[in-house]
Amino acid sequence: MLRHWLLESLYRHGHSTKQITGGIMPKRTKKYNAARMKATELNNDIVDRLRLYAFLESQGLNWDGKAGTWDENNPRVGSAFENHKGHPTGAIKIRIMGHPDELPDMINDLCEAMQGYGYRVYQTSNETYANRKGIGHRAYLEGIRIND
Repeated sequence: MLRHWLLESLYRHGHSTKQITGGIMPKRTKKYNAARMKATELNNDIVDRLRLYAFLESQGLNWDGKAGTWDENNPRVGSAFENHKGHPTGAIKIRIMGHPDELPDMINDLCEAMQGYGYRVYQTSNETYANRKGIGHRAYLEGIRIND
Protein backbone atom coordinates (compact mmCIF):
# COMPACT_ATOMS: atom_id res chain seq x y z
CA MET A 1 0.00 0.00 0.00
CA LEU A 2 2.77 2.42 0.95
CA ARG A 3 4.63 1.49 -2.25
CA HIS A 4 1.59 2.33 -4.40
CA TRP A 5 1.10 5.65 -2.59
CA LEU A 6 4.78 6.54 -3.07
CA LEU A 7 4.73 5.64 -6.77
CA GLU A 8 1.54 7.61 -7.34
CA SER A 9 2.93 10.61 -5.48
CA LEU A 10 6.20 10.64 -7.44
CA TYR A 11 4.34 10.18 -10.73
CA ARG A 12 2.00 13.06 -9.86
CA HIS A 13 5.01 15.33 -9.33
CA GLY A 14 6.33 14.75 -12.82
CA HIS A 15 8.77 11.89 -12.38
CA SER A 16 8.77 9.32 -15.16
CA THR A 17 8.07 5.67 -14.43
CA LYS A 18 11.66 4.80 -15.34
CA GLN A 19 13.02 7.42 -12.92
CA ILE A 20 10.78 6.17 -10.12
CA THR A 21 11.46 2.45 -10.41
CA GLY A 22 14.75 2.32 -12.25
CA GLY A 23 12.93 0.69 -15.18
CA ILE A 24 11.53 -2.22 -13.14
CA MET A 25 7.84 -1.30 -13.47
CA PRO A 26 5.66 -3.09 -16.05
CA LYS A 27 5.69 -1.82 -19.63
CA ARG A 28 3.57 1.18 -20.44
CA THR A 29 1.43 -0.49 -23.08
CA LYS A 30 -1.01 1.19 -25.41
CA LYS A 31 -3.84 0.01 -23.14
CA TYR A 32 -2.14 1.40 -20.02
CA ASN A 33 -1.29 4.76 -21.64
CA ALA A 34 -4.87 5.17 -22.88
CA ALA A 35 -6.15 4.23 -19.42
CA ARG A 36 -3.96 6.89 -17.78
CA MET A 37 -5.22 9.51 -20.23
CA LYS A 38 -8.86 8.54 -19.64
CA ALA A 39 -8.37 8.50 -15.86
CA THR A 40 -6.84 11.99 -16.04
CA GLU A 41 -9.94 13.19 -17.93
CA LEU A 42 -11.99 11.78 -15.03
CA ASN A 43 -9.77 13.58 -12.45
CA ASN A 44 -8.17 10.39 -11.19
CA ASP A 45 -4.43 9.82 -10.94
CA ILE A 46 -4.19 6.08 -10.21
CA VAL A 47 -0.88 4.63 -11.42
CA ASP A 48 -1.24 0.94 -10.48
CA ARG A 49 -2.34 -0.94 -13.61
CA LEU A 50 -4.90 -3.27 -12.00
CA ARG A 51 -6.46 -0.54 -9.86
CA LEU A 52 -6.54 1.77 -12.88
CA TYR A 53 -8.35 -0.78 -15.08
CA ALA A 54 -10.79 -1.61 -12.26
CA PHE A 55 -11.55 2.09 -11.80
CA LEU A 56 -12.29 2.59 -15.52
CA GLU A 57 -14.48 -0.52 -15.62
CA SER A 58 -16.38 0.77 -12.57
CA GLN A 59 -17.07 3.92 -14.62
CA GLY A 60 -18.70 1.78 -17.33
CA LEU A 61 -15.72 1.94 -19.68
CA ASN A 62 -14.27 -1.06 -21.51
CA TRP A 63 -11.07 -1.45 -23.51
CA ASP A 64 -11.39 -1.61 -27.29
CA GLY A 65 -8.08 -3.06 -28.46
CA LYS A 66 -8.72 -2.41 -32.15
CA ALA A 67 -9.53 1.27 -31.65
CA GLY A 68 -7.02 1.66 -28.82
CA THR A 69 -9.54 3.44 -26.58
CA TRP A 70 -11.51 3.05 -23.37
CA ASP A 71 -15.14 3.52 -24.42
CA GLU A 72 -18.53 3.12 -22.78
CA ASN A 73 -20.09 1.99 -26.06
CA ASN A 74 -17.70 -0.96 -26.31
CA PRO A 75 -19.33 -4.07 -24.80
CA ARG A 76 -17.12 -6.21 -22.61
CA VAL A 77 -15.81 -9.09 -24.69
CA GLY A 78 -13.07 -11.64 -24.56
CA SER A 79 -13.94 -14.01 -21.75
CA ALA A 80 -15.09 -17.51 -22.50
CA PHE A 81 -15.89 -17.89 -18.82
CA GLU A 82 -18.66 -15.31 -18.49
CA ASN A 83 -21.39 -13.95 -20.72
CA HIS A 84 -22.09 -10.28 -21.47
CA LYS A 85 -24.08 -9.99 -18.22
CA GLY A 86 -21.19 -11.30 -16.12
CA HIS A 87 -22.73 -14.72 -15.44
CA PRO A 88 -20.61 -17.90 -15.64
CA THR A 89 -20.82 -19.86 -18.87
CA GLY A 90 -19.59 -23.19 -17.50
CA ALA A 91 -16.68 -23.15 -19.96
CA ILE A 92 -13.38 -24.71 -18.95
CA LYS A 93 -9.90 -24.65 -20.46
CA ILE A 94 -7.25 -27.08 -19.28
CA ARG A 95 -3.56 -27.48 -20.02
CA ILE A 96 -2.28 -31.00 -19.40
CA MET A 97 1.40 -31.88 -19.34
CA GLY A 98 3.16 -35.22 -19.34
CA HIS A 99 5.58 -37.50 -21.14
CA PRO A 100 4.96 -37.29 -24.91
CA ASP A 101 4.38 -41.04 -25.19
CA GLU A 102 1.76 -41.07 -22.43
CA LEU A 103 -0.02 -37.79 -23.18
CA PRO A 104 -2.65 -39.11 -25.67
CA ASP A 105 -3.81 -41.75 -23.17
CA MET A 106 -3.82 -39.18 -20.37
CA ILE A 107 -6.06 -36.91 -22.45
CA ASN A 108 -8.52 -39.75 -23.13
CA ASP A 109 -8.58 -40.74 -19.44
CA LEU A 110 -9.13 -37.14 -18.36
CA CYS A 111 -11.98 -36.64 -20.87
CA GLU A 112 -13.74 -39.78 -19.64
CA ALA A 113 -13.29 -38.82 -16.00
CA MET A 114 -14.60 -35.30 -16.60
CA GLN A 115 -17.71 -36.66 -18.26
CA GLY A 116 -18.47 -38.51 -15.03
CA TYR A 117 -18.39 -35.14 -13.23
CA GLY A 118 -20.77 -33.42 -15.66
CA TYR A 119 -18.35 -31.89 -18.16
CA ARG A 120 -17.93 -32.53 -21.87
CA VAL A 121 -14.63 -31.84 -23.61
CA TYR A 122 -15.42 -30.64 -27.10
CA GLN A 123 -11.94 -29.70 -28.31
CA THR A 124 -8.41 -30.94 -27.78
CA SER A 125 -5.25 -29.67 -29.44
CA ASN A 126 -4.44 -31.65 -32.58
CA GLU A 127 -0.82 -31.94 -31.57
CA THR A 128 1.24 -31.73 -28.41
CA TYR A 129 3.72 -28.96 -27.78
CA ALA A 130 7.18 -29.50 -26.30
CA ASN A 131 7.91 -27.72 -23.04
CA ARG A 132 10.82 -25.30 -23.09
CA LYS A 133 12.71 -27.33 -20.51
CA GLY A 134 12.80 -31.05 -20.06
CA ILE A 135 11.14 -33.86 -21.97
CA GLY A 136 7.54 -32.99 -21.13
CA HIS A 137 4.89 -32.03 -23.66
CA ARG A 138 1.61 -30.21 -23.20
CA ALA A 139 -1.82 -30.25 -24.79
CA TYR A 140 -4.91 -28.10 -24.38
CA LEU A 141 -8.53 -29.08 -23.79
CA GLU A 142 -11.72 -27.03 -23.90
CA GLY A 143 -15.05 -28.08 -22.54
CA ILE A 144 -18.28 -27.07 -20.88
CA ARG A 145 -20.41 -28.09 -17.94
CA ILE A 146 -23.33 -30.15 -19.28
CA ASN A 147 -25.42 -30.44 -16.13
CA ASP A 148 -26.06 -28.09 -13.22
